[in-house]
Amino acid sequence: MVQPNYINRAQAATIDQGLRSYMLRIYNYVAGALAFCGIIAYVVLTNEAMFARLAPNVMIFGLGAMGISLVAGFGMNRLSVTAMQGLFWGYAACLGVFTAIAIAPYDTQSIARAFFQTAAVFGGMSLYGYTTKKDLSSLGSLLAIGMIGVLLGSVINIFVGSSAFGFALSAIFTIALIGMIAYDTQRLRDVYYEVPAGEMQNKLALYGALSLFANFIMLFLQLLRFFGNQRN
Repeated sequence: MVQPNYINRAQAATIDQGLRSYMLRIYNYVAGALAFCGIIAYVVLTNEAMFARLAPNVMIFGLGAMGISLVAGFGMNRLSVTAMQGLFWGYAACLGVFTAIAIAPYDTQSIARAFFQTAAVFGGMSLYGYTTKKDLSSLGSLLAIGMIGVLLGSVINIFVGSSAFGFALSAIFTIALIGMIAYDTQRLRDVYYEVPAGEMQNKLALYGALSLFANFIMLFLQLLRFFGNQRN
């Protein structure tokens, strides 16, 4: 079967009701994950004993989320939709704890401001990725290289200890995250045309929602780091 060309896909995206339902499912998962993550973070932040136990182990939850993402990505063909859903909500729970500990030093106004800033950027870039006729696949490769570079640079900076270098890495990472939102949205849009409706498409929707949710949380934490005010 001959696939429609790229521009036709972008044009079809504006009128295809099936695609709209598919993307709405993804965004509903993202919204649900954000709500669940927020509840977990609130519980952790308002329970001093729980926070004291979890804070020293914050990296366990970050690595746990990373591990869940890898399992979901590499095991998608073998896992059931139910198993993918379990991984998805487990991922949201891990990021809920991680986020609670990361935002604890900041005041409430800064947290709220960073969240709404992130929502605005996320909405704008996701809309761009959904509607643009430009192929963003090359951008995705460039962004992936940039993120690998940031990771390597962060490891180097552990030994160098340069605040200026660390700030530059954070700025690059933030820009890459913004670009990844558009790229991931377009990739998810195109998957709809390539994968028949059914179990695999449902699993791809879950994994796509996981990616967008991760982009949202990481961008939120970066904006909070740049513009947030810490508690007195």
